[in-house]
Amino acid sequence: LELRPDISILGCDISQKAIELFQVQTMLALYTHLFQGHEKFDAKKDFVFVANIIEDNLSDALSGKLADFASLIFVLSALPPECLSRALENLSRCIRFGGHLLIRDYSKDDAAQDRFNARQSQLDHHLFVRQDGTLAHFMDIDALISLTAATFEVVERKEVQCRTVNVKESLDLDRKFLQLLLRKK
Repeated sequence: LELRPDISILGCDISQKAIELFQVQTMLALYTHLFQGHEKFDAKKDFVFVANIIEDNLSDALSGKLADFASLIFVLSALPPECLSRALENLSRCIRFGGHLLIRDYSKDDAAQDRFNARQSQLDHHLFVRQDGTLAHFMDIDALISLTAATFEVVERKEVQCRTVNVKESLDLDRKFLQLLLRKK
């Protein structure tokens, strides 16, 4: 906000509780001056809201404004596979031509997938349901590129590999995530 006062910050989550938590944390940060440009935060143009990326018309929440940049960080893996196209189409209507979409999510062959095989219910080859009923879809990067090809072009494609160590549970996992930076055609 300090470097780019011309941009707006918008965020949405399907969970009302997540939005409320974000708002409380934001207000606390503003109050304690953790935001460098605390006086730059403008509640009229910077806001968060509750929305279902599959069912809700996100354009309505944005009052017809188009975004230059959007991100889906560990969002698509929580959606039913048959709803991915609809969610991406809904979001694409909110991004201006030439705007960017960053996607980071679970990749197939991630070590966490093996843990699901042992502990959770498998619905399909790379699709599992957690104990709380939410989905965990370990995605194929090429399949995701195919889903977005009509609307977006690939700027950057990465399969990010890292090691995660959980000392408490004595786990040492090789994690694998997919990351795409896309530009709207």
